[in-house]
Amino acid sequence: MFLANLGDAILLRQKSSALVLGGETTVRLNLEVNGIGGRNQEAILSAALNWEFPPNLDVAITCMSTDGIDGNSRAAGAVLTSRTIRKIKRSRTSLMTSLRKHDSYNALKRIGAVAVTRKTGTNLNDITILCSMGRYS
Repeated sequence: MFLANLGDAILLRQKSSALVLGGETTVRLNLEVNGIGGRNQEAILSAALNWEFPPNLDVAITCMSTDGIDGNSRAAGAVLTSRTIRKIKRSRTSLMTSLRKHDSYNALKRIGAVAVTRKTGTNLNDITILCSMGRYS
């Protein structure tokens, strides 16, 4: 929800903008149901499900772990673009179920949004970048 609110702040500017954030989000796991994924992938999936993206906005959002590993997945995080956001909106119901089951990796992998890197051996922080290239007609 926090990323969705930041996204709204970018939209209000109506010109090219970028926000760079550091820190780690918290995920409260349901110990009875755990899929594959991590806090960065859940943050991306939650933002996509909670933010109303205008169809004429060129936007990119990424959440990544600096050590190259996000939770119990092989991904470092995930990346959203205008194209992947449209795919998420079409699959809304199944993606909400994936979020509840903490299975963000498989949900984001189906739409081509996971970011897989190698292990870096350096665990400094998580990084989130929101970019808006402004509106187009």
